[in-house]
Amino acid sequence: MNHILPEFQKFLLRKKLVPEKNAPFYAYGGGKFFVYARKHNLVTIEYQGNAVIDFRISSPSI
Repeated sequence: MNHILPEFQKFLLRKKLVPEKNAPFYAYGGGKFFVYARKHNLVTIEYQGNAVIDFRISSPSI
């Protein structure tokens, strides 16, 4: 899974937001959200708030 959003994984690690072993998991979740946002034609400002909640409800397996 290290190939999923490698720059995002580097960002997470550089900012010490997640342990190294968890970076691929968070990148996977981020990638799934980006796909969801594209499918629903969300603009960047809509990524906040309700869009994230709606995504979590529609993708409980993440």
